[in-house]
Amino acid sequence: MTWALSYLLVLLMPLLLGSIVYVKSVYTINEEITNVNNMALGQIKSVLDANFAELNRIVGSISLNQDVRTLMSLEKPLAPKNMITVVNVQRDLARYLMTDAMIDEIYVYVNNNDYIITSSYKYNSDMIPSICEGLWGMTYDEFFTLSHTKQLKELRLPYNSAKVAGQSASVLYISSLFLNNYNMPTGTLIIKLNTERFMQLLHNMELTNHGEVLLVNARDEYYRTDAPKALSLLLRYEAIRAMDSTFHEQIDGESTTVAHVSSKNVGLEYISLVSTEVFLQKVLAIRNTMHTYLAGSLLIGVVVSYFLARRNYSPLQKLKRMIGNKLNGAGTSTVLGDEYAFLENSLRTLLDEEGRAKDVLEKQADTQRNNSLVRLLKGTTEKEECLLTSLRSNKIAFGGELFLVAAAQIEKINEDIFKNYKDNEDTYSLICSIVKSTGEELLGERYDVHVAEVDGMMAFIANTSDEFAVEFRNDCVKIFEKVVTYIRESFGITLAVCLSNVKNGLQGLADAYSETLLAHEYRSFIGDKALLLCFDDINKPQSDSRCDVLRLSKQRMLANCIEAKDYDGARRIVDELMTDSCQNVLSIQLIKMRIIGLVNIALSAVGDAFNQSSVNFEVDDASVNRLLKAKSVEELREQVHTIFDTLVERFEDPERRLAPDCIVAADEYVRTHYYEPDLSVAGIAGKLGISVSYLSRTYKRCRGVGLLDCIHMMRVERAKELLHGSNIGDVAEQVGYYDSKALIRVFRRYEGTTPAKMRDAEQ
Repeated sequence: MTWALSYLLVLLMPLLLGSIVYVKSVYTINEEITNVNNMALGQIKSVLDANFAELNRIVGSISLNQDVRTLMSLEKPLAPKNMITVVNVQRDLARYLMTDAMIDEIYVYVNNNDYIITSSYKYNSDMIPSICEGLWGMTYDEFFTLSHTKQLKELRLPYNSAKVAGQSASVLYISSLFLNNYNMPTGTLIIKLNTERFMQLLHNMELTNHGEVLLVNARDEYYRTDAPKALSLLLRYEAIRAMDSTFHEQIDGESTTVAHVSSKNVGLEYISLVSTEVFLQKVLAIRNTMHTYLAGSLLIGVVVSYFLARRNYSPLQKLKRMIGNKLNGAGTSTVLGDEYAFLENSLRTLLDEEGRAKDVLEKQADTQRNNSLVRLLKGTTEKEECLLTSLRSNKIAFGGELFLVAAAQIEKINEDIFKNYKDNEDTYSLICSIVKSTGEELLGERYDVHVAEVDGMMAFIANTSDEFAVEFRNDCVKIFEKVVTYIRESFGITLAVCLSNVKNGLQGLADAYSETLLAHEYRSFIGDKALLLCFDDINKPQSDSRCDVLRLSKQRMLANCIEAKDYDGARRIVDELMTDSCQNVLSIQLIKMRIIGLVNIALSAVGDAFNQSSVNFEVDDASVNRLLKAKSVEELREQVHTIFDTLVERFEDPERRLAPDCIVAADEYVRTHYYEPDLSVAGIAGKLGISVSYLSRTYKRCRGVGLLDCIHMMRVERAKELLHGSNIGDVAEQVGYYDSKALIRVFRRYEGTTPAKMRDAEQ
């Protein structure tokens, strides 16, 4: 249907244009015919108005004739001496008759003496009634009224709208004559036109060959070129003047085109009556031709549109049936309405499935590529041939044998730019994408680069050939300085980047990545604020013997201060020894062992000072574990101070060895409410009815660890029990965290690994 309608729409365009041309043509031809008819009617008006103008001139000459004026001035009946004047008037009237063939006779009526003078006769008053009725078609009383009408000038036509039969076929031009007073006529001039010549004049006009000419005056008297007929109401003087110049109406039972024009000289309306069929003969011929053309074109177009639509629709129908059978089962007949909509939906479904499959494949490819790089960084055990095959399948290619690894970790993010990034995974992915693309672009300008997400960091693997080995490391340092600066200034993202030494071959990537991890751990532990750190920067030579002698001297001073109960001095020496232990030492484990040795020295000194043979029971396994798991020098320092203060306080006042009731209550509350997400130190203090500062200070003094750390450790221990058989997100909710990210961060802090890795290691 849509196809067939589209063909018909194309067909309708030329038909519509043809119709517009037809309407315009008919309008133009109709207008031209009307103009021609109006011109013919105007020609009649011009000829008749010229004749009437000549009559006006004759009237003016007669009114100024001296003999006529003399007769009109006489008060008494005519005397014999006045007959000469009458004869002169008759002679002048005869001359006017000879000069104008349209005039049949001129009558001069003298009001004072009531007689009429013509070109050949003088009529007395007793003869005037017969002249009025026989020659002029009016009564004597009507004539008497006209003769005394002020400034009379009118054209009397032979037929009246109220009475047609029995009238005289005379056309009279009547005008008043005056001497001095124009308000009182002294005579009347009546010019009787030659009816035959008047009729011949009208019939000589071209317009009368196609229709009828009608003259109507203000008295609804009329004259028509055809046989006298009653005057239609539409053709009355006032009615015709209110109509358009040309219009079509039913006149005497026939459709007639009426045109009219006014004459201002004698108060006439010139009217032409032409049969509409004759008037619009050419228009009707064009109309019939156009109707035939439109009907034929439409009929042929409908037939052709039908067959073309059927022919073009057949392949579409077959395609629809084929797809419908596939969708609904083989052998079934499918009627699905709009074929285009059906095919469009089918193709869209296919494309959507293809797009989803492509997205899945791309994600899998990215994941496989990242996993391959992670295996390289963590030391794969695959054979070299298998390793190369895996790299090629994941489109990972290296152009040289020299490698350098840079591990970038996000330190801080401007929350004004990235709002709620902690709770919005898409925003955090965008941040990682910014870091990754910036590093790839700047590093890729000089070297081959591959990026892998590993251990919450982005590891950039830079690769080059031997010819660039000299400046390779220095260039990478400069490039990552630009990366760190650009990302911080442009996006408000603070990065910490640690670079390894240059390694040779794929097997060296694991060592390179281990160096970056050591550098990050060292930076975090020492509290280094530098955003860019190379493994070479922390590989310092060990201290000399003079430093060792100084350290031993300080250890003796510590023991002396404790024995002397100079605890402030002892704390100061502990700080100095801790600072010395952390300087110029590459291994973090060695730093921790030195700190434990320092604790042992303090324990021995306290035991000697208070005459205790053994104080090992005061430093339990938990305290040692906290020392070993410390993530920074400050945390180490805090743990040492806690142990030292606790020992001193308890040995100085044995009663303080027991924890206060509020601490016991706090421990119990944590054990029973650790799974609540909003559990906090302030909330526990409120439940116990004590201040937050007192609870924090007392708990740390008694337990050697902060209350918040105790909550996290309780949750971590419970999470380790729940990891088997549950996903990390569910475990996080069960132990009091809103999402898995929070649990992962806490796990890394207290266990040094992630929940997934711990679960995999235990399995």
